[in-house]
Amino acid sequence: MTRWPLRLVAAVLLAVLLPPALLVWLSFRLESRALRDDLERRARSAAALTDALLAGAESLLTRLGSRWDGSCAPETAEALRAALELGSGVRGVALLDAELHPACSAGTAPAPLPPSVRTALEGDARAVWEGGAPGDLLRLALRLPFGAAEASLDAGPIARALSELAGGGRDAVEVRGVAGPVLALPGSREPRRLALPLRLLGPLVGARDETAAAPCAGGGASVLLRASREAQLAAWGATLPLLVAIGLGFGAGAAALVLLAGSPGAALTRQLRGAIRRGELEVRYLPIVEVTSGRCVGAEALLRWRHAREGLLSPDLFIALAEETGLIVPITEWLMRRVARDLPDGLREPDRFYVAINLAGAHLRDPGTVAAVLRAFAGSRLGPKSLVFEVTERELIDDANGTARNVLEALQGWGATIALDDFGTGYSNIATLRRFRLDHLKIDKSFVEGIGTGSVAETVVDTLVELGRKLEMTVVAEGVEREEQVDYLVERGVRHFQGFLYAKPLPLKELVAFVEGRGGGPPVS
Repeated sequence: MTRWPLRLVAAVLLAVLLPPALLVWLSFRLESRALRDDLERRARSAAALTDALLAGAESLLTRLGSRWDGSCAPETAEALRAALELGSGVRGVALLDAELHPACSAGTAPAPLPPSVRTALEGDARAVWEGGAPGDLLRLALRLPFGAAEASLDAGPIARALSELAGGGRDAVEVRGVAGPVLALPGSREPRRLALPLRLLGPLVGARDETAAAPCAGGGASVLLRASREAQLAAWGATLPLLVAIGLGFGAGAAALVLLAGSPGAALTRQLRGAIRRGELEVRYLPIVEVTSGRCVGAEALLRWRHAREGLLSPDLFIALAEETGLIVPITEWLMRRVARDLPDGLREPDRFYVAINLAGAHLRDPGTVAAVLRAFAGSRLGPKSLVFEVTERELIDDANGTARNVLEALQGWGATIALDDFGTGYSNIATLRRFRLDHLKIDKSFVEGIGTGSVAETVVDTLVELGRKLEMTVVAEGVEREEQVDYLVERGVRHFQGFLYAKPLPLKELVAFVEGRGGGPPVS
């Protein structure tokens, strides 16, 4: 009887068992991480959406309080009743005196303020708490120069909006105010009993309920999302047999391929470093159309990489990589120099045209960005009044030391204007608009796509357009692809559009032809 060496037996067992074990463990880690990232993203979106839906009532209370003298004169009571008729979803409004007692009200009677709400209003400008039956009403209180103002809001619209962000009710979502939960929507548990392998593997891979919370930037409330352990395991378990079969089939060979595989991201980084030197980067211009005149009044400058082997690469493949590695700084400087050279030579009237250039977080964290911009456009006929620099809220919210604010104010002092890009996603909040002096507001494509579908996107779009109007900002709609989207937004006062309905990103010559073709032409719908 032949006896196999122990080391050989151990190597065979390791080759057979290690690949499926690694795949099972890694797949759950990736599934769990993706779930956490998704929950965090949706929690931020839910908090931003809650802020946006509360913004109308907050604006209403601010307007009432700005003219209040502390009395409940007939004209004050009439103003409250009139405001109640205009406030969508507002069931009651009240003005509170300096001791936070109701002085004048209309609609749903104000309730005594809980101690936690009183405490919150002493140190904050806003408080949210539950009023009426659970899930029926929520109350919003706003600190004013004289006393405070309170609104009773129908919780239904917020509940419906948050339910969509919670996977259509799959996950639990909760809005918490200063006095505890104000709105709770329980998620649906997996109805089927988990199979025995999943019940055994659950503790081994560390399966648990995943939660994510995000504060409302306006203060006084936060949103929490929770995905159940059972639903996570059931979704993961659907791919488990295939993963085990792949692991057993490839064995040690699959493990060797995983260990020896080089990082594609590292190779792409090395190639991107030489892209400028090799002349592989290009600029495309996405036109911006003003519907009243039909003119193309501007364009957004976009980077493209014509890879020697892969052809024209999507920005999704290299822009994030450039930001992570810091290459976005020299690449953007190259783009600005190209814009400064090409546009004045191509356009007959460059002073009647503006170009938008994206600034990344690395630019806003570097005080030298202003000097780099001035160098890029020195001697160019494209003056600062023809330049718009686009930033996203993520970089503005992360501005702990004020560098971003200083950079933007310096660019505005030079004569350029600033646009807030992708507004309405992830981090959107009123506090950002209040803290920074911004000139343009761009509504994200994800909300524009929802127009005409009956989704909550239309409610958010209406709120964002109204905010832009009140803050005297030029509102630009991104990703417009259908005429009904234009009609809907034009009715609400939006005049500037970009998207495939008008043109895709164009090379310089095609942009010039597009601009000349629309110069002085008839208005778009």
